[in-house]
Amino acid sequence: MARYTVNVAAGGRRASLLVVLSSSQLCSALHDSVTSRLPALATKLGLTDAKQPQITLHLERDDGPMLDLEDLLSDVLPDPKETVYAVIDIHEEQSASSTPPQLATSGGSTKTLRIRVVTPESAQSRTNVVNPISTPVSTKCTLKHLKGLVQEHLGFPMEEGDCPALECNCSFARNIDENAVLNVDRTEDHDALHTAILVHSNNVVVAIPVDDNKLSTIQRATNGYMERILERKLTDKFTNVLGGVVDTGVQLSEDKSYLKLPIMAICSKRCHSHRQDQGRQAGNDAAQRELVVDIHTSECPLEITAHNADITIEAARLEDCAVNGIIDIYAVQRWTLGQNERADQEKAGIFKKSESWEHHIGQTDRGLASLLSTLRVFTELTGDQSMEDGQRDSILHMIHLLTRFPPAVRAAHILMRGETPGLPERAALAQCLYEVLKNVVPLQTVRSDPKRFFEGSRLLFGLILEKAKNMKINLEESSTLPYIGMKVYDLRNLITMHPVLSESVQTMSGLVDVGFHEAFEEQGLLSWINRDRCKVVSTVDSTWDRIAKVSGGTRTQALVFDPDAVRTSSRYVDSNDVKNVISPAEYVDLTYLANLCSRNQLSVIPPARLASASAPVLTLDRDGFLAVYVGRAGCAEAGRDILMFRPASMREEEAVDVSIITQLLEPILAQRKADGSIVFEAYGDSHRKLTAPDEITMICVDLSSSMDERCGFDDIQNSEDAEEEMQEQVRSTVAPPQAPVEENSAFDLPGPDELKEYIRSHESYDDFIAIVGTGKDDYHRRQNAEKVFEILKQLLDQQIESKRKQLEGLRQQASQYYYRTRSEIIDRDMNVLNNRSLRLQKYRSLLCAWLIACLGNVSVSDPLTWRPGEAIPKLHKTLSTTESPGFEVPPEYHCPISSNVMEDPVTTVDGFTYERKEIERWLRFNERSPFTNLILPSNDLRPNVHMQEQITAYMNSSDIMAKYTQSGNRTRPSSSTMRITFRSPLETRSMDLPRELKAADLWEIAFRLTKGRYTSYELRHRNVRIPATQELAVNMINAAYEVFITPLEPTASSTSSGLEELCLIKVYHNYYQDSVVSYWTPKQTTKSLASAVFRYYRQRFMDMSTYHVEQPFIFWTRLHDTGDNHIAGTPVYDHWRSMAPYFNSTDSTGKLATESVVDKNSNDDVSDDTDHEHTALGIRPLVFKVFLGGSPRSSKKRDTLSRLDVLK
Repeated sequence: MARYTVNVAAGGRRASLLVVLSSSQLCSALHDSVTSRLPALATKLGLTDAKQPQITLHLERDDGPMLDLEDLLSDVLPDPKETVYAVIDIHEEQSASSTPPQLATSGGSTKTLRIRVVTPESAQSRTNVVNPISTPVSTKCTLKHLKGLVQEHLGFPMEEGDCPALECNCSFARNIDENAVLNVDRTEDHDALHTAILVHSNNVVVAIPVDDNKLSTIQRATNGYMERILERKLTDKFTNVLGGVVDTGVQLSEDKSYLKLPIMAICSKRCHSHRQDQGRQAGNDAAQRELVVDIHTSECPLEITAHNADITIEAARLEDCAVNGIIDIYAVQRWTLGQNERADQEKAGIFKKSESWEHHIGQTDRGLASLLSTLRVFTELTGDQSMEDGQRDSILHMIHLLTRFPPAVRAAHILMRGETPGLPERAALAQCLYEVLKNVVPLQTVRSDPKRFFEGSRLLFGLILEKAKNMKINLEESSTLPYIGMKVYDLRNLITMHPVLSESVQTMSGLVDVGFHEAFEEQGLLSWINRDRCKVVSTVDSTWDRIAKVSGGTRTQALVFDPDAVRTSSRYVDSNDVKNVISPAEYVDLTYLANLCSRNQLSVIPPARLASASAPVLTLDRDGFLAVYVGRAGCAEAGRDILMFRPASMREEEAVDVSIITQLLEPILAQRKADGSIVFEAYGDSHRKLTAPDEITMICVDLSSSMDERCGFDDIQNSEDAEEEMQEQVRSTVAPPQAPVEENSAFDLPGPDELKEYIRSHESYDDFIAIVGTGKDDYHRRQNAEKVFEILKQLLDQQIESKRKQLEGLRQQASQYYYRTRSEIIDRDMNVLNNRSLRLQKYRSLLCAWLIACLGNVSVSDPLTWRPGEAIPKLHKTLSTTESPGFEVPPEYHCPISSNVMEDPVTTVDGFTYERKEIERWLRFNERSPFTNLILPSNDLRPNVHMQEQITAYMNSSDIMAKYTQSGNRTRPSSSTMRITFRSPLETRSMDLPRELKAADLWEIAFRLTKGRYTSYELRHRNVRIPATQELAVNMINAAYEVFITPLEPTASSTSSGLEELCLIKVYHNYYQDSVVSYWTPKQTTKSLASAVFRYYRQRFMDMSTYHVEQPFIFWTRLHDTGDNHIAGTPVYDHWRSMAPYFNSTDSTGKLATESVVDKNSNDDVSDDTDHEHTALGIRPLVFKVFLGGSPRSSKKRDTLSRLDVLK
């Protein structure tokens, strides 16, 4: 007889069965055994339907291969230890009736969400491939029940027992005794001599009347209040008597009498016993170990305690983390010692062997030593004093690509910051690295033992450091660091210095518990003697509130991963796919990986050479395990002055004799060389022996673009085409119909006069007039005017479609909160553009007639076209540059270290305020204050919420807005406000500004938006400088166009003499060799790329006045030849962006000569003297080439056999 383990799955519920059968029986016997035992599991699986459930058997997982009931068990399950999944098909009506109340929707009014459980293993496939739990979860579901659902989904018991209580009210009670009195302004009066103050639960303060001032009376009143009125037992609580003034004149045997009553504090016994027993370990740790499940959101760990267990998903604002209605919960299994495990360890103990670092299936001592030693050196190498922030961000991005697990990325960042990760973070990082190491460590090298995967940790970190060093980034977004920019949230009450427990109030002094706030509010029970009441902040930070609630009082601060910042960042060009960074062959070439370790300071140094090595470096200990050389001992005996950190040692660091270790290592290394595993701890380059090979075989593979073409076999290609045609038919049948485009009356509906002003102020207005003017008579001019509006409609439609795709992308990928905040802005822009496009078509006839009438009333400016051999024109500036207004950011808003405006101000213990990341970097290597140079008694940092509110108000120009009385009326944007978009070199931001705003105030708003980065700048609108006068800004600005904040820098003599620095734009179409038109434009132009389209059509109509309007264009830059006549380039879809950023040596690669739009190879030796002509000013002008073409080939390749596949 054989024993078979069967996991029964019914929707989101799980159960396990042990079935004993003969292996000679059919699979149908196993099916029948499971069916017969279902009634005993009905409650656990939620089966209430009287109908016989349909059961299918699967191998290894619930979606694995299905078993045929007619096959023999011995054939399909030769090893009875293999797990079988019995999947029950639950009918809809059954699941509706059996769904727990917290999972079902009540009358359709309760919001529901889907929960997707992601483990380190399942994260290796893309997250969106992981199926959510089948049953939706109500937003009224509590956090405790949510964790239970996750545990049940993973096959663990749903309930874990009681949640720990962590309240400690001693510090608060002590502060009340020393610094607070009863509030005399309160309507209810209390007699201080007959009123005892009790602090219980989450800083809840109550007044209890007492008959006399004896301690026994106060204690009886306290116990009676808690047990009779609040109905709470005090068996698991600790009662503290704090403060008070004892009456020494009264002599009582076992009782005290008080002149001033003490403060009673009721705390959790667990909290006090944890402090008393901290550092004490039980002797039988292995026997007490148990496996628990940690759960995380993408932001931070979700810790369930007695204080947040009953908080609902809705109250915790977890709905804001949902992406397309799905919340990703990251679950990690972790070994724990329960109360015997130390949650807080010093930095020296982070990398000691412990249960949290161990994988739940177990790992060898050699593997754990390799992981922890490598992590310690990795942490030193990637600290902010050892490495630039940009490269550190690339390392975190690399870890994210490999693990696809935000908790692991957050844990790595905590280590790189030199801080101590919590136990859940350690387990998340270790287990994610384990899953990645499955691809790195060959099974034959570790003899198919999954407990040895950690032995390859050093090789993996060498690969991470190498790839991060050579990470390709988008230069335009290089200043944004989505990972290093993770924000730290302080979760402490800065008066009691304890973490808030769940429900918190955000005040100018930081977070406080609700009970704390209510005790000191205006009509509260108490008032401070020497400080004012804490004012509540004007704007609640929803993320801060959410982090405090899900942390449950377990941590004093939290480093928060921002998934929206990572999703929306375009810094990295790898499309968030690790395959674009690491090829599969790189994982398995262990010699190559060992070389990468040598190049990235992860070499293993022989013990005999440690005396000349610079700590910290990796080495080997007496057992052949990886260890860390940390330096020389100061007063050690001769020969034992080498300090070594060993993860498995009980001591922090130990002095060793390297000569003894060297002798002990000889047989160990010989054995590893024989079994092939020596590469895991191989010594560095100096110990490698190079031998000349007898013969070299060179294999050449054609990797040109043509090798990506189809294989050329007719039968295979016909089969592939038929499959693609079928797929296309399926896609066309399910494609949703496009909704008719209509005007939206909730947004501005421009009339004819407004549209005329829009056209008159358009950047290409001169081109409009020139195109219309090419007509030979009024009939042709009318046709050309129609074509102008057709071109304009094409460009507007492209912009609207881009906004629509952006909105859909946010809906699919962004969190609910980010989508809600961003979608309003995008939807507004999209509707404004749509209304404008529809109104242009509605009044087209009138506008065409008006445009023709404008022909004789305006003078068309010189198009500044260029032909080969012509000189560079001299263009004088239209307005002389004047000094910028002397605005200054208040000095108290600047960080004293970096001199930049603070974003997250914190205060040190000596009362000075700094930017958090700057002072944290300072304190890692300095113990003195940057201001006073005195030693700081503590490195504690407190958030300066009051300063942050002031800075935010200043940057949002709240004081300027307050000067205009009509700024609050925003029922119609066009009535009292106008929406202005500011574009600076670093960011773009839109604001609703009052129509009465003066131009000088507009300059100051722009100055504040840039955080005062530019001491000298100017505002430009439609290529014209906006003067800083008292004139109304609305008279100078058309809200349809952006206002550019242009920094002014010292330039060449041409600028100082009043001449514009010019750049040449070459526009190509159809033919790569010859440009259609080339023209000059100022380098500081505010015109968009779309202006090149009208300049192109202007030239076409000048050549042939009846030219037709072509299909919409896609803009292409950086075209280059990839071989076999294949051309590659960079498509630009956002043509409404300014072209000025393209005027640089990377994008502007042309020259002053006739040339192809396709750049030559960089190794061409052909030179052209004309490249240096017309440079009398000493500066060769930049030449920007743009090709107007069609859409690129789909980036999603068809699943076809290529020529390269055939070669492989």
